[in-house]
Amino acid sequence: MIFLQGRGQDEYSIVGEVKNRKTKKFSKTEAERFLKKIGELKELEHVGRTVGFVFSLNGFTREAADFFRKHGIAWSENDLWLGENLNQAESTEMNFS
Repeated sequence: MIFLQGRGQDEYSIVGEVKNRKTKKFSKTEAERFLKKIGELKELEHVGRTVGFVFSLNGFTREAADFFRKHGIAWSENDLWLGENLNQAESTEMNFS
């Protein structure tokens, strides 16, 4: 799980999950678990607004995609998007101040 916490209650926090497997699509059961994890994290960390996302190299079942749409969670199986952004991040020094 990836968690980037916003600085204040009015800031968005980002919660993500990456599945880099080649044999199984991300299922609705996994999507439900992910949403539950977001809820638990919000409670534990006292987080306000959140944005959730899932990357799955092997894609998603139709039921998982429908679940994400219903709950406003972003998802992608486009490894080019992930790769391009990771390559850019690796070549850029990040400032955490």
